[in-house]
Amino acid sequence: MSFSRPVQVGRVIADLFAARGLARREASLDLERAWNAVISEPLRRRTRVGVLRRGVLAVLVDHPILLEELAAYRKPQLLEALRRELPGAVLRDLRFRLGAIEPQPPPPTSPPPGCSS
Repeated sequence: MSFSRPVQVGRVIADLFAARGLARREASLDLERAWNAVISEPLRRRTRVGVLRRGVLAVLVDHPILLEELAAYRKPQLLEALRRELPGAVLRDLRFRLGAIEPQPPPPTSPPPGCSS
């Protein structure tokens, strides 16, 4: 890195995020949050949002009938809802694919009152 001229702080932070892969992780978390906001709880357990490439979001689905339902009947509504949740993202399409879904770990619980850790 050269310090021959002033550099904007925002540029330094953006470069640092890119170098550490933090931007991809944050984008992945944003996609997951948006998906969880637009899909119902029962379907949330049976799907996992994947990567967004060239405006196409990959979604893993654990059952062929559910995959068909999402792809054939719910795709337009899901796509529109995701666009509202992610206004800065370029989202052109959803692609559903069949696969095994790993159970998500339960959220952390707080210790009972009076216990110190």
